[in-house]
Amino acid sequence: MEVKQDDRRQTLIQSLNKIAAKKLSKKKQKQFNDFAANAIHFYPDDDYLKRPAEDIFWNIWGLYGFAEPPLEASGPNSQGSAAKIRVFNPTVELDGWSNHYTTIYVDQRDMPFLVDSLRMALNRWGLNIYTLQSNPVWALRNDLGTIEGIHSDYVENADREALMIIEVDLLSDREIEELQRELTLVLDDVSTVVDSFDSMRMRLELLIAELKTNAPKVEQLDESLAFLQWIYDGYFVFTGCAEFDLEVKNESVYLREKAGSAYGLLKKYRGDLRKESVEELSDGVKGLYEDEKSR
Repeated sequence: MEVKQDDRRQTLIQSLNKIAAKKLSKKKQKQFNDFAANAIHFYPDDDYLKRPAEDIFWNIWGLYGFAEPPLEASGPNSQGSAAKIRVFNPTVELDGWSNHYTTIYVDQRDMPFLVDSLRMALNRWGLNIYTLQSNPVWALRNDLGTIEGIHSDYVENADREALMIIEVDLLSDREIEELQRELTLVLDDVSTVVDSFDSMRMRLELLIAELKTNAPKVEQLDESLAFLQWIYDGYFVFTGCAEFDLEVKNESVYLREKAGSAYGLLKKYRGDLRKESVEELSDGVKGLYEDEKSR
């Protein structure tokens, strides 16, 4: 089965290379051949192979042209470069091919949760996903940020990037604009969470050590430590965290957020520092902090 799948992939690449020899200059032909060989990781099914070969060629060449310019500058809460996204209805005049689906190109530094996050966003829109090709590559860029080479294996100074082609139900121009805006926000959230992961996990490590050293031997201590260790061991996805101080004012007990303690999405979307009366919290959380206050 694997051999059959690999043959399909190689046959497709050979077919695309022949088209590139007719449609592109020698320099661009080499760029396309290298890109196709290293960036096409999916195994085409029968439906995909029934498409006109030139449509597949222009689609993949379009992805290369989209990825070639530099990635955009990142936002203040993420590291590295931000994702590039293009949502469009391809036309022969502009793109060399047409489709009865709306096409989405994505170029993002490779990281966890990309595919799942995009799927969830598209599902919220109620869209059918007809194609989702995620092609991680090692992209070598020059000092201007332009791609000089695409590699399937690591090369010195290359960065891991995820190049994606997604096809969904046909959208109007207005819907395209709205979807592109939402997908951009989603991928920026993913970047924020991934970039903050080590800091949040380190904070949890310090909390576990602090509880082991300083916490009184109450009934729930061992269970709480086991739960925190379970989270630390990778069974939990950190999206944000913040620290709170317990304070008393006019005989009322409050939780006040520590300045500069927020990470992840709580930092990205932070407003004014939060202050909550313990009386307004749920019974479980209230009991936790009343227990803390009594020590």
